[in-house]
Amino acid sequence: MLRPILPHTVEEVYTFLNENDKAESIHLLDMRAQDFVATKEIQDKYNLVLKLRNDVNEALEQARNNKIIKKSFEAVVDLKLSAEATSLKDIADLTQILIVNSINFVETDQPYVGSISSVNITLKEGLKCERC
Repeated sequence: MLRPILPHTVEEVYTFLNENDKAESIHLLDMRAQDFVATKEIQDKYNLVLKLRNDVNEALEQARNNKIIKKSFEAVVDLKLSAEATSLKDIADLTQILIVNSINFVETDQPYVGSISSVNITLKEGLKCERC
């Protein structure tokens, strides 16, 4: 139970135990095989997220070059998603995944056209926090 918290201390204590069938390290005990296989549906959705992220990152870079924003979290992103990507609207943390201030889903075409979306970047309105 203490292995993840105090790895070196637990390892040292384990070396002093007098057991006949002791493993080389305490960290090799109870190692279960991990099977993290994602379904085809999850893989497809994740690939769509990566495509959207690429589209938004390219639009953010253009906005930086045009001096609209300085940092991505200052950006308000207007997105028109393609028909295949409309399921991405349901992702609750999409602003955190894209590292932007906010996202507005719109139905009209936007200036930057990517592989699965068209994107417009504007500067967020309001004051910056003191840390920023």
